[in-house]
Amino acid sequence: RTTLSDRAVERLLRRLDCDRKGNSLRTGQPAWPGSWTIARDLCEHLGAEFLLMHIVAAWLERRAETTRRTYYYLARTLLAALRVAAVADLIDLPQEAGLTWQRAYAREVLRTDRRRAPRTVNAATAALNSLLAFVDGDLALRKHRWVPIPAVPVTTGRHVDREGVVLTPEQLVLFWTTAAAHLPRRGFLCLVIASLHGLREHEAANLRWGNFRARRWGQRPAPSVWNVVGKGRKPRTVHVHPSVVALLERERVDQDPDAFVFADDRGAAPTSEQVSRWAKAVFRLMDLPEAYAHALRATWVTLAHENRENSSADIQGAGGWKRAETMNEHYFKRRKVPLVRLFGKRA
Repeated sequence: RTTLSDRAVERLLRRLDCDRKGNSLRTGQPAWPGSWTIARDLCEHLGAEFLLMHIVAAWLERRAETTRRTYYYLARTLLAALRVAAVADLIDLPQEAGLTWQRAYAREVLRTDRRRAPRTVNAATAALNSLLAFVDGDLALRKHRWVPIPAVPVTTGRHVDREGVVLTPEQLVLFWTTAAAHLPRRGFLCLVIASLHGLREHEAANLRWGNFRARRWGQRPAPSVWNVVGKGRKPRTVHVHPSVVALLERERVDQDPDAFVFADDRGAAPTSEQVSRWAKAVFRLMDLPEAYAHALRATWVTLAHENRENSSADIQGAGGWKRAETMNEHYFKRRKVPLVRLFGKRA
């Protein structure tokens, strides 16, 4: 395995605000007591390299959502330098009948037994699951398969279960091309942004140029973000891929920061009902149930399925992805095909 130099390790720990013992550099107290105990046991079994990655994963789990973004690049860089061969051995631990590999990991590595509560075991493996999603999604979830979309929406009683209805990658590309051919330009762009970044209908409709922040880390461009006013009028940060930024910048006419991104000729923003009608119209052209329009926000998880055979629900659950934008950022950093190839040309 490739190892990091001592200088790189020290620089990494300073970025994480901790020393080699897991104590905060500012307070001297344990930065994350529970996760550090897990990491120490893990070090004895797999080595210091895996320990450092576990620290990063635990840090990402514990930090606030707004602070967590900075460390995604750090974790990705570390994982690129340390391709953990031990992960395969971790999943192939001897398993008893009815014993999942997470519990096998907890028993073999953490030396926990049946006396531990399931909540304790799940908490111990949460950071590892998040880490495995970075390392290799196919390796971590190789027992899962793609769950196809049913011919009709899944119903539970009188209500439609719209959370579990998503588009396959092929359907998503067809959705974009159909929208480009039949919708006005601003409607097409609005649906593209909504489906790529997990935005609600009213969030996509009310995007303003002033809420966009283009950032740089030194000489390298950092992920640009939208400060989106979400549910309950609380802003949240959504990462935007550079290809999307370039596409929108070409479309920008009004330089006013308060101007709406998808405004009409009069400068008015589309309503959430109008965004929903756009999506329903495209779904009708694709011969799909109109109820899928309500699940457009969940379509971001299908992007991670390209060249994979995993269930979107399994990826979101086992990977510990609580927010759409975190999975979106993770997917874009692993994506090999630039998005501009999919929708970079004008309709």
